[in-house]
Amino acid sequence: MRVKVVYSNQLNRVFGKFDNPASVSPTPTRQLSYNYLASVNLWLLLFPCDLCCDWTMGTVPLVESFGDVRNLTTLAAYSLLGVLVWMAFVQVDRQKAAVIVMIKKYFKLNTHREYYALAHTAIRPLKSGKD
Repeated sequence: MRVKVVYSNQLNRVFGKFDNPASVSPTPTRQLSYNYLASVNLWLLLFPCDLCCDWTMGTVPLVESFGDVRNLTTLAAYSLLGVLVWMAFVQVDRQKAAVIVMIKKYFKLNTHREYYALAHTAIRPLKSGKD
């Protein structure tokens, strides 16, 4: 009952042009802006000093053309993500790959074989004694 009362107004919320201008933009602008927002969020994850309580009303301007300089930040963010994924699955050195692949506890894998099948890198957790 409480969920229905508290969240009844939130379920029917319709975001307008001022709340989310990228959603009502034409196709290339929408995709470029959404991809730029991924790089902005990566930046905020690493450097949260620029956090804002309200991101509406054009706080992040739309990326309207392929020639916009902000597309370079998008390219850099996706390149960084690609390099990290490549390092996680191709890296031979287990210590370097362990920095990237930290999913054993998340998926609650019990055996080394299950973990190897999922992560492909066979990173073993640090054990006391023999390795």
